[in-house]
Amino acid sequence: MHTLPPRVARVRRLTGSASVAVRSLLLGAPQELTTAAVYPAALHLAEPSTGRIRLALVAHDGVAHPHAMVLTLPRDAVPFDGIRVYDAFQVGERRVVTPRGDHVEVARWWSPRPVLGHVDPPVLQEGVRIVDRHLAELAPPLEDLERSRLHALTEAVINDDGDLAAAAAHGLLGLGAGSTPTGDDLLAGLIAGMRLLVPATEPDMARSVALVSDLADQLVTASVSATTAVSHALLRHAVAGEVCRPAARLLVVLVRDVSEGTRREALEGLLRVGSLSGRDLAYGLLAAATIATAPEPGRARPLVVPTSLSMPSMSSPGRV
Repeated sequence: MHTLPPRVARVRRLTGSASVAVRSLLLGAPQELTTAAVYPAALHLAEPSTGRIRLALVAHDGVAHPHAMVLTLPRDAVPFDGIRVYDAFQVGERRVVTPRGDHVEVARWWSPRPVLGHVDPPVLQEGVRIVDRHLAELAPPLEDLERSRLHALTEAVINDDGDLAAAAAHGLLGLGAGSTPTGDDLLAGLIAGMRLLVPATEPDMARSVALVSDLADQLVTASVSATTAVSHALLRHAVAGEVCRPAARLLVVLVRDVSEGTRREALEGLLRVGSLSGRDLAYGLLAAATIATAPEPGRARPLVVPTSLSMPSMSSPGRV
């Protein structure tokens, strides 16, 4: 009686598009990364010794994180089926080799840092008004504590109050549940938004930029132990002005003279990120836009405050 040989799984050769934020990792010498988190449309790979997340593999219809390599396969093709936490991957020489031997080659590159060009403050303010209104219609409001701390952080940066800004920011770090708590996503949106919007809107806001840069460095260091590994990775990228594709799209339409429908569509795309992460990133971006368009002393420009941040003390006419 003849027996059939055991069935051998067919090794696949796949391609993907990778963020330039992970170019050096993917082009460098091969190294081992292990799975830190697995989701139906994405997995995050970390250094085995430190747990620091370095790379995300994402299905074609998943969220293109700033540290992602996006596959050509959709989530329906279950590209990460059978992958478990702590499984080992080989990364380098322009490819990722999975535990089952699949080769994922980099076919092209994309940037997680949107190019905004010069921003006209009144156009940005109008974008804030429109997106803020639709955000209130489409998403649940922030919890009182989340809102009050985001408000306090925004006002402190506008008024160049480093101590108050630090207290509010550290109060947001790790606040909430999930792989990326709400407080972390609010911070990521605000930090990345400041990094991108201020140079394009008010290049002379050196004090505010320095304040947020120093604060961001503190938060990245504190986030190693104060929050999740995924949040830590996203905050690192936010410091460089690097965001997921839906957040980048919203930033672009905030600063462009486009239709209300285009702005709403971009917001809806961001709101599909996670259960609440997209909402929280949107609120953080609006806070950054509020800071970027706040009036300097002696200027007549009004302070446009999103509904999410509208509290009595933010009626101040300008910086102090």
